[in-house]
Amino acid sequence: MRVQFGKYLLRTIRSGFTCAFLLWCCCGMINAETVSQKQASNLAQLFFNEANGRVTPPVKMVYNGRYLTTNRLFVPFYIYNNPSGGFVIISAENKTFPILGYSLKEYFNPEKLGEKEKALLTSYARDIEMIRYDSSVPESAIKAWTDFPGYISGILKSDYQATDPTLSMQEATDRIYYLIDSGKAQETASDIYSPDQWIDLINKELNIHKSVAIGLIEPSGSVSPAIIYGKKGDYYRIELDRRNQWFMRLLPSEILSSAQLADFSFPAEIPLSLEEEEPFTFLDSLISDNHYIMDNQPELSDLMIINENPVVNGIGGGHYSITIPENVIQSSVYNLSGALTNIRTYKSTNTAHIDLSPEPAGFYFALLLGESGKTYGIKLSR
Repeated sequence: MRVQFGKYLLRTIRSGFTCAFLLWCCCGMINAETVSQKQASNLAQLFFNEANGRVTPPVKMVYNGRYLTTNRLFVPFYIYNNPSGGFVIISAENKTFPILGYSLKEYFNPEKLGEKEKALLTSYARDIEMIRYDSSVPESAIKAWTDFPGYISGILKSDYQATDPTLSMQEATDRIYYLIDSGKAQETASDIYSPDQWIDLINKELNIHKSVAIGLIEPSGSVSPAIIYGKKGDYYRIELDRRNQWFMRLLPSEILSSAQLADFSFPAEIPLSLEEEEPFTFLDSLISDNHYIMDNQPELSDLMIINENPVVNGIGGGHYSITIPENVIQSSVYNLSGALTNIRTYKSTNTAHIDLSPEPAGFYFALLLGESGKTYGIKLSR
Protein backbone atom coordinates (compact mmCIF):
# COMPACT_ATOMS: atom_id res chain seq x y z
CA MET A 1 0.00 0.00 0.00
CA ARG A 2 1.40 3.35 -1.03
CA VAL A 3 0.53 6.84 0.09
CA GLN A 4 0.26 9.46 -2.64
CA PHE A 5 1.14 12.97 -1.41
CA GLY A 6 -1.43 14.54 -3.68
CA LYS A 7 -4.18 12.37 -2.22
CA TYR A 8 -3.12 11.76 1.34
CA LEU A 9 -0.91 14.62 2.41
CA LEU A 10 -3.87 16.13 4.12
CA ARG A 11 -4.72 12.64 5.58
CA THR A 12 -1.71 13.10 5.64
CA ILE A 13 25.95 -2.86 0.95
CA ARG A 14 38.25 -13.89 5.85
CA SER A 15 41.52 -14.20 6.06
CA GLY A 16 41.77 -16.01 2.69
CA PHE A 17 41.63 -12.57 1.06
CA THR A 18 44.75 -11.84 -1.03
CA CYS A 19 47.00 -8.78 -1.13
CA ALA A 20 46.22 -8.42 -4.82
CA PHE A 21 42.53 -7.97 -4.04
CA LEU A 22 43.28 -5.36 -1.40
CA LEU A 23 45.42 -3.53 -3.95
CA TRP A 24 42.50 -3.57 -6.37
CA CYS A 25 40.26 -1.98 -3.76
CA CYS A 26 42.73 0.81 -3.04
CA CYS A 27 43.35 1.53 -6.71
CA GLY A 28 39.64 1.48 -7.39
CA MET A 29 39.08 4.18 -4.81
CA ILE A 30 41.63 6.42 -6.48
CA ASN A 31 41.02 5.76 -10.17
CA ALA A 32 37.33 5.00 -10.48
CA GLU A 33 34.04 6.00 -8.99
CA THR A 34 32.16 2.82 -9.69
CA VAL A 35 32.54 -0.89 -9.05
CA SER A 36 32.38 -3.20 -12.06
CA GLN A 37 30.10 -6.22 -12.24
CA LYS A 38 33.14 -8.55 -12.19
CA GLN A 39 34.51 -6.89 -9.07
CA ALA A 40 31.11 -7.02 -7.40
CA SER A 41 30.79 -10.70 -8.31
CA ASN A 42 34.09 -11.43 -6.54
CA LEU A 43 32.88 -9.58 -3.46
CA ALA A 44 29.58 -11.45 -3.43
CA GLN A 45 31.39 -14.78 -3.71
CA LEU A 46 33.68 -13.88 -0.80
CA PHE A 47 30.68 -12.90 1.30
CA PHE A 48 28.89 -16.22 0.84
CA ASN A 49 32.10 -18.24 1.29
CA GLU A 50 32.64 -16.52 4.64
CA ALA A 51 29.01 -16.78 5.68
CA ASN A 52 28.89 -20.52 4.96
CA GLY A 53 32.44 -21.35 6.13
CA ARG A 54 33.22 -23.06 2.83
CA VAL A 55 33.59 -22.42 -0.89
CA THR A 56 30.08 -22.11 -2.24
CA PRO A 57 28.87 -22.51 -5.85
CA PRO A 58 29.36 -19.49 -8.13
CA VAL A 59 26.95 -16.62 -7.47
CA LYS A 60 24.52 -15.42 -10.13
CA MET A 61 23.70 -11.77 -10.80
CA VAL A 62 19.91 -11.43 -11.00
CA TYR A 63 19.23 -7.67 -10.78
CA ASN A 64 21.13 -4.39 -11.10
CA GLY A 65 18.59 -1.67 -10.34
CA ARG A 66 19.34 0.35 -13.47
CA TYR A 67 15.72 1.19 -14.16
CA LEU A 68 15.42 2.73 -10.68
CA THR A 69 17.81 5.57 -11.62
CA THR A 70 17.20 8.77 -13.54
CA ASN A 71 16.65 7.88 -17.19
CA ARG A 72 18.21 4.45 -16.46
CA LEU A 73 21.65 5.99 -17.00
CA PHE A 74 23.78 3.84 -14.69
CA VAL A 75 23.84 0.76 -12.44
CA PRO A 76 23.52 1.66 -8.74
CA PHE A 77 24.07 -1.84 -7.33
CA TYR A 78 24.22 -5.55 -8.19
CA ILE A 79 22.13 -8.27 -6.55
CA TYR A 80 23.53 -11.81 -6.54
CA ASN A 81 21.79 -15.04 -5.59
CA ASN A 82 23.79 -17.86 -4.02
CA PRO A 83 22.75 -21.32 -5.31
CA SER A 84 23.09 -22.58 -1.74
CA GLY A 85 20.53 -20.00 -0.59
CA GLY A 86 20.43 -16.28 0.02
CA PHE A 87 21.27 -13.07 -1.80
CA VAL A 88 23.55 -10.07 -1.33
CA ILE A 89 23.34 -6.50 -2.67
CA ILE A 90 26.75 -5.09 -3.66
CA SER A 91 26.99 -1.34 -4.26
CA ALA A 92 28.29 -0.20 -7.64
CA GLU A 93 29.66 2.94 -5.99
CA ASN A 94 32.77 2.87 -3.78
CA LYS A 95 31.66 6.01 -1.89
CA THR A 96 28.94 3.97 -0.16
CA PHE A 97 29.17 0.91 2.05
CA PRO A 98 29.95 -2.22 -0.01
CA ILE A 99 26.99 -4.34 1.11
CA LEU A 100 23.58 -2.68 1.14
CA GLY A 101 21.55 -5.73 2.14
CA TYR A 102 21.57 -9.50 2.28
CA SER A 103 19.78 -12.68 3.25
CA LEU A 104 21.32 -16.04 4.06
CA LYS A 105 18.02 -17.83 3.51
CA GLU A 106 15.90 -16.23 0.79
CA TYR A 107 16.62 -15.82 -2.90
CA PHE A 108 15.95 -12.46 -4.54
CA ASN A 109 13.27 -12.69 -7.21
CA PRO A 110 13.04 -9.48 -9.29
CA GLU A 111 9.85 -10.71 -10.93
CA LYS A 112 8.09 -10.63 -7.56
CA LEU A 113 9.47 -7.29 -6.36
CA GLY A 114 6.78 -5.55 -4.33
CA GLU A 115 6.05 -1.83 -4.31
CA LYS A 116 7.58 -1.25 -0.86
CA GLU A 117 10.63 -3.39 -1.66
CA LYS A 118 11.04 -1.36 -4.82
CA ALA A 119 10.70 1.87 -2.81
CA LEU A 120 13.59 0.86 -0.49
CA LEU A 121 15.83 -0.11 -3.42
CA THR A 122 14.88 3.13 -5.17
CA SER A 123 16.04 5.10 -2.12
CA TYR A 124 19.44 3.34 -2.39
CA ALA A 125 19.64 4.14 -6.11
CA ARG A 126 18.72 7.79 -5.51
CA ASP A 127 21.39 8.30 -2.83
CA ILE A 128 24.04 6.51 -4.91
CA GLU A 129 23.19 8.75 -7.83
CA MET A 130 23.54 11.87 -5.69
CA ILE A 131 26.69 10.81 -3.85
CA ARG A 132 28.64 10.61 -7.08
CA TYR A 133 28.49 14.40 -7.21
CA ASP A 134 29.33 14.91 -3.51
CA SER A 135 32.87 15.99 -2.61
CA SER A 136 32.74 14.60 0.95
CA VAL A 137 35.24 11.88 1.94
CA PRO A 138 33.39 8.79 3.27
CA GLU A 139 35.94 7.51 5.80
CA SER A 140 33.93 4.52 7.05
CA ALA A 141 33.06 3.41 3.53
CA ILE A 142 36.71 3.64 2.45
CA LYS A 143 37.70 1.51 5.43
CA ALA A 144 35.05 -1.08 4.52
CA TRP A 145 36.21 -1.34 0.92
CA THR A 146 39.91 -1.60 1.86
CA ASP A 147 39.30 -4.16 4.63
CA PHE A 148 36.55 -6.22 3.07
CA PRO A 149 37.30 -9.40 5.09
CA GLY A 150 37.01 -7.45 8.34
CA TYR A 151 33.88 -5.74 7.05
CA ILE A 152 32.23 -9.10 6.28
CA SER A 153 33.27 -10.50 9.63
CA GLY A 154 31.74 -7.51 11.41
CA ILE A 155 28.43 -8.02 9.60
CA LEU A 156 28.19 -11.74 10.32
CA LYS A 157 29.32 -11.56 13.96
CA SER A 158 27.03 -8.71 14.99
CA ASP A 159 24.40 -9.46 17.61
CA TYR A 160 20.94 -10.13 16.26
CA GLN A 161 18.13 -8.37 18.06
CA ALA A 162 14.60 -8.81 16.77
CA THR A 163 11.09 -9.72 17.82
CA ASP A 164 7.88 -10.00 15.87
CA PRO A 165 6.59 -6.52 14.96
CA THR A 166 4.60 -4.88 17.73
CA LEU A 167 2.70 -2.92 15.06
CA SER A 168 0.42 -4.17 12.34
CA MET A 169 0.98 -2.77 8.86
CA GLN A 170 -2.34 -0.95 9.12
CA GLU A 171 -1.24 0.69 12.38
CA ALA A 172 2.09 1.70 10.81
CA THR A 173 0.24 3.14 7.81
CA ASP A 174 -2.13 5.09 10.05
CA ARG A 175 0.81 6.58 11.97
CA ILE A 176 2.58 7.70 8.80
CA TYR A 177 -0.71 9.19 7.50
CA TYR A 178 -1.09 11.08 10.75
CA LEU A 179 2.45 12.53 10.52
CA ILE A 180 1.73 13.85 7.06
CA ASP A 181 -1.74 15.11 7.90
CA SER A 182 -0.66 16.85 11.12
CA GLY A 183 2.24 18.72 9.56
CA LYS A 184 4.70 16.95 11.87
CA ALA A 185 6.41 15.11 9.04
CA GLN A 186 8.99 17.88 8.67
CA GLU A 187 10.16 17.19 12.22
CA THR A 188 10.59 13.45 11.61
CA ALA A 189 12.11 13.47 8.12
CA SER A 190 15.58 11.98 7.62
CA ASP A 191 16.71 14.83 5.37
CA ILE A 192 17.17 17.21 8.31
CA TYR A 193 19.58 14.85 10.10
CA SER A 194 22.99 13.39 9.30
CA PRO A 195 22.88 9.62 8.59
CA ASP A 196 24.42 8.87 12.03
CA GLN A 197 21.84 11.01 13.79
CA TRP A 198 18.96 9.44 11.88
CA ILE A 199 20.14 5.92 12.69
CA ASP A 200 20.58 6.86 16.35
CA LEU A 201 16.98 8.08 16.46
CA ILE A 202 15.71 4.87 14.84
CA ASN A 203 17.76 2.75 17.29
CA LYS A 204 16.42 4.68 20.26
CA GLU A 205 12.83 4.16 19.18
CA LEU A 206 13.52 0.49 18.37
CA ASN A 207 15.02 -0.12 21.81
CA ILE A 208 11.99 1.40 23.51
CA HIS A 209 9.10 0.05 21.45
CA LYS A 210 10.64 -2.86 19.48
CA SER A 211 9.07 -1.58 16.25
CA VAL A 212 9.26 1.67 14.28
CA ALA A 213 6.77 2.83 11.67
CA ILE A 214 8.58 4.46 8.76
CA GLY A 215 7.62 5.95 5.41
CA LEU A 216 9.77 5.61 2.31
CA ILE A 217 9.36 8.73 0.15
CA GLU A 218 9.75 7.99 -3.54
CA PRO A 219 10.85 10.46 -6.25
CA SER A 220 7.25 10.58 -7.47
CA GLY A 221 6.11 11.84 -4.07
CA SER A 222 4.49 8.54 -3.06
CA VAL A 223 5.09 7.30 0.48
CA SER A 224 5.34 3.58 1.25
CA PRO A 225 4.79 2.73 4.94
CA ALA A 226 6.96 -0.05 6.41
CA ILE A 227 7.94 -1.43 9.83
CA ILE A 228 11.45 -1.76 11.29
CA TYR A 229 11.35 -4.50 13.91
CA GLY A 230 14.93 -5.69 14.49
CA LYS A 231 18.58 -5.19 13.68
CA LYS A 232 21.88 -6.99 13.27
CA GLY A 233 24.72 -4.50 13.46
CA ASP A 234 24.03 -1.82 10.86
CA TYR A 235 21.40 -3.91 9.07
CA TYR A 236 17.70 -3.98 9.86
CA ARG A 237 14.76 -6.30 9.60
CA ILE A 238 12.10 -4.36 7.74
CA GLU A 239 8.61 -5.59 7.00
CA LEU A 240 7.80 -4.29 3.55
CA ASP A 241 5.25 -5.90 1.25
CA ARG A 242 5.58 -9.02 3.38
CA ARG A 243 7.53 -10.45 6.28
CA ASN A 244 10.95 -11.51 5.00
CA GLN A 245 14.37 -12.84 5.99
CA TRP A 246 16.22 -9.78 4.69
CA PHE A 247 18.79 -7.61 6.50
CA MET A 248 18.92 -4.17 4.92
CA ARG A 249 20.75 -0.89 5.55
CA LEU A 250 18.52 2.09 6.23
CA LEU A 251 20.91 4.32 4.27
CA PRO A 252 23.61 3.28 1.79
CA SER A 253 26.13 5.93 2.81
CA GLU A 254 27.49 7.90 5.76
CA ILE A 255 27.08 11.17 3.85
CA LEU A 256 23.52 11.39 2.57
CA SER A 257 20.24 10.58 4.26
CA SER A 258 17.50 9.66 1.85
CA ALA A 259 13.89 10.75 2.11
CA GLN A 260 12.34 8.79 4.96
CA LEU A 261 9.80 9.56 7.65
CA ALA A 262 9.56 7.86 11.04
CA ASP A 263 7.04 7.87 13.86
CA PHE A 264 8.97 8.73 17.01
CA SER A 265 7.37 8.59 20.42
CA PHE A 266 9.77 11.23 21.78
CA PRO A 267 10.32 14.85 20.69
CA ALA A 268 12.87 15.14 17.92
CA GLU A 269 15.80 17.41 18.72
CA ILE A 270 16.99 18.92 15.48
CA PRO A 271 20.64 20.10 15.59
CA LEU A 272 20.83 23.78 14.74
CA SER A 273 23.81 23.19 12.45
CA LEU A 274 21.71 20.86 10.32
CA GLU A 275 18.44 22.74 10.22
CA GLU A 276 17.06 23.30 6.76
CA GLU A 277 16.52 26.90 5.80
CA GLU A 278 12.92 27.63 6.63
CA PRO A 279 10.84 28.69 3.63
CA PHE A 280 10.13 32.42 3.85
CA THR A 281 7.72 34.79 2.21
CA PHE A 282 8.29 36.83 -0.87
CA LEU A 283 7.95 40.24 0.77
CA ASP A 284 10.45 39.33 3.54
CA SER A 285 13.35 38.43 1.28
CA LEU A 286 12.64 37.78 -2.36
CA ILE A 287 12.51 41.46 -3.33
CA SER A 288 15.97 42.13 -1.88
CA ASP A 289 17.43 38.86 -3.19
CA ASN A 290 16.06 38.94 -6.70
CA HIS A 291 15.82 42.47 -8.14
CA TYR A 292 16.48 40.98 -11.53
CA ILE A 293 13.15 39.20 -11.46
CA MET A 294 11.29 42.29 -10.35
CA ASP A 295 12.90 44.37 -13.09
CA ASN A 296 12.44 41.85 -15.87
CA GLN A 297 9.19 40.13 -14.96
CA PRO A 298 6.76 42.99 -14.21
CA GLU A 299 3.61 40.98 -14.79
CA LEU A 300 4.81 38.30 -12.43
CA SER A 301 5.87 40.90 -9.84
CA ASP A 302 2.42 42.46 -9.84
CA LEU A 303 0.87 39.10 -9.04
CA MET A 304 3.22 38.50 -6.11
CA ILE A 305 2.55 41.63 -4.07
CA ILE A 306 -0.32 40.21 -2.01
CA ASN A 307 0.86 38.02 0.86
CA GLU A 308 -1.02 37.12 4.02
CA ASN A 309 1.49 34.82 5.66
CA PRO A 310 0.71 31.36 4.28
CA VAL A 311 1.71 28.47 6.56
CA VAL A 312 4.55 26.54 4.93
CA ASN A 313 5.49 23.02 6.04
CA GLY A 314 8.66 21.53 4.53
CA ILE A 315 8.35 17.73 4.57
CA GLY A 316 11.86 17.07 3.16
CA GLY A 317 13.14 15.97 -0.22
CA GLY A 318 11.74 19.08 -1.92
CA HIS A 319 8.15 18.48 -0.79
CA TYR A 320 6.09 21.30 0.71
CA SER A 321 2.60 21.65 2.11
CA ILE A 322 1.36 25.26 1.97
CA THR A 323 -1.86 26.40 3.66
CA ILE A 324 -3.52 29.75 2.89
CA PRO A 325 -6.47 31.52 4.60
CA GLU A 326 -8.89 30.49 1.86
CA ASN A 327 -9.39 27.65 -0.60
CA VAL A 328 -6.63 27.43 -3.17
CA ILE A 329 -7.53 27.08 -6.81
CA GLN A 330 -4.13 26.85 -8.48
CA SER A 331 -0.42 26.73 -7.66
CA SER A 332 2.32 27.84 -10.05
CA VAL A 333 6.06 27.35 -9.42
CA TYR A 334 8.72 29.53 -11.08
CA ASN A 335 12.51 29.30 -11.10
CA LEU A 336 14.76 32.30 -10.59
CA SER A 337 14.70 33.14 -14.30
CA GLY A 338 10.92 33.46 -14.16
CA ALA A 339 10.23 30.25 -16.11
CA LEU A 340 7.15 28.27 -15.09
CA THR A 341 8.27 24.80 -13.91
CA ASN A 342 5.06 23.36 -12.48
CA ILE A 343 1.35 24.15 -12.31
CA ARG A 344 -1.42 22.34 -10.42
CA THR A 345 -5.11 22.92 -9.77
CA TYR A 346 -7.04 22.12 -6.57
CA LYS A 347 -10.63 21.71 -5.48
CA SER A 348 -12.18 22.31 -2.05
CA THR A 349 -8.96 22.60 -0.08
CA ASN A 350 -6.93 25.42 1.42
CA THR A 351 -3.65 23.46 1.19
CA ALA A 352 -1.42 23.19 -1.87
CA HIS A 353 1.20 20.48 -2.24
CA ILE A 354 4.42 21.50 -4.02
CA ASP A 355 6.94 18.92 -5.26
CA LEU A 356 10.37 20.33 -6.17
CA SER A 357 12.15 16.93 -6.09
CA PRO A 358 12.46 16.70 -9.91
CA GLU A 359 13.99 20.20 -10.10
CA PRO A 360 17.67 21.25 -9.79
CA ALA A 361 18.89 22.55 -6.43
CA GLY A 362 18.24 26.25 -5.90
CA PHE A 363 15.52 28.76 -5.01
CA TYR A 364 12.01 28.83 -6.43
CA PHE A 365 8.90 30.81 -5.75
CA ALA A 366 5.34 29.61 -5.74
CA LEU A 367 2.21 31.60 -6.52
CA LEU A 368 -1.01 30.32 -4.96
CA LEU A 369 -4.26 31.66 -6.39
CA GLY A 370 -7.09 31.77 -3.84
CA GLU A 371 -10.76 31.51 -4.69
CA SER A 372 -11.20 35.21 -3.88
CA GLY A 373 -8.74 36.09 -6.61
CA LYS A 374 -5.91 36.95 -4.22
CA THR A 375 -2.45 35.64 -5.01
CA TYR A 376 -0.03 34.45 -2.31
CA GLY A 377 3.73 34.39 -2.98
CA ILE A 378 6.19 32.10 -1.18
CA LYS A 379 9.91 31.56 -1.66
CA LEU A 380 11.01 27.89 -1.50
CA SER A 381 14.31 26.06 -1.77
CA ARG A 382 15.31 22.71 -3.26
